[in-house]
Amino acid sequence: MNKILTYLITASIYLITADAFAGNDTLNPKTILSVYENSLNHENEGVVKSAIQNIMKLQTVYPELNYSKVIKRLEYLATKSDSKKIRFNAYIAVNIFKYPTQLDWNLPNSYEGMDEFFSNYEINFDKPIAQTK
Repeated sequence: MNKILTYLITASIYLITADAFAGNDTLNPKTILSVYENSLNHENEGVVKSAIQNIMKLQTVYPELNYSKVIKRLEYLATKSDSKKIRFNAYIAVNIFKYPTQLDWNLPNSYEGMDEFFSNYEINFDKPIAQTK
């Protein structure tokens, strides 16, 4: 039952995002942000990770939105999440929001480029930083 619910939530998020970014004016950006904000509280790691990445995509298209609630939740996830991948993604997102120009993030200028941006950081995520002999 949980898997079905997770798939339905993920599909809903995808459809809302695709509809909004396809230029359909039926959903406003504040509604989309609210959906993603709620998804940050989901128990499924994939839903939360997707929400983090989609919030960052939304931020590239709608930087004028008020992200203060989202940033607070991301700060919490960056320090308290049980999942190291969620902590890592939330940490990156928080720092992009807080220090957009201080660090050379090499952020993409498009919605599509954000997937690759996060993937580049995760390529070696599970490998140890240093190995001892």
